[in-house]
Amino acid sequence: ICKPCIYKLPLGLFDSVMPNAQVIFPYTINDGKAEVFSEDYFVENFPLTWAYLNNYKAILVKRSINAPNPKWYQFGRTQSLTDFHNTDKLVWHVLSTKPTYILDTLNLQVTGGGNGPYYSLISRSDYSPLYILGILSHPLFEAMVKAGASEFRGAYYSHGKQFIENLPIRQIDFADKTQVKQYNEIVKTVSQLITAKHGYNQVYIKEKKRVFERKIDFLFDKLIMHINILY
Repeated sequence: ICKPCIYKLPLGLFDSVMPNAQVIFPYTINDGKAEVFSEDYFVENFPLTWAYLNNYKAILVKRSINAPNPKWYQFGRTQSLTDFHNTDKLVWHVLSTKPTYILDTLNLQVTGGGNGPYYSLISRSDYSPLYILGILSHPLFEAMVKAGASEFRGAYYSHGKQFIENLPIRQIDFADKTQVKQYNEIVKTVSQLITAKHGYNQVYIKEKKRVFERKIDFLFDKLIMHINILY
């Protein structure tokens, strides 16, 4: 009944993250739809979780739950419960001072929407999420997000849906070999950046960190070059 999730976890561009919490998920997913557990099913199959939640029932029943015939233990909102199920996705902080986009391949659960804390994006097209990640990491696109967003205390600004959805992501003509070449280079370079960033985060010796820093800088410059050529 518990699924791995991230909770108050700082993200850095191209990071590889591991879950730092578990979230109770009282739903079964059938045919792409999430169905909340019945009380009988819950009690019979997850008695310890049922007992745990009942300790907080007085608090949970006061929530506003946007669902017909709501159960006190279900989530307050039902949007997107299955949209991000078992699919790679981009995740980032809604409020940040810089781009924090990462690729999640572990089916991690996140809470978000509105002002966050996180926002997610999946690709329902032929485009790799690595391609979109590469475009979003470009300083020009980050400047466009910042220019359209309101600034909050501490120089934070929003990376919410309204500031991301209209960014001019370059469409690829997959019949054009030149465009396909640049597209593939972007995807490959972003993958290499994720690997290099993971290596950087795993070492603690200064000399080794500097090696990874130089590699990351080289790959990022390469990424920017390929994006500039494509646009």
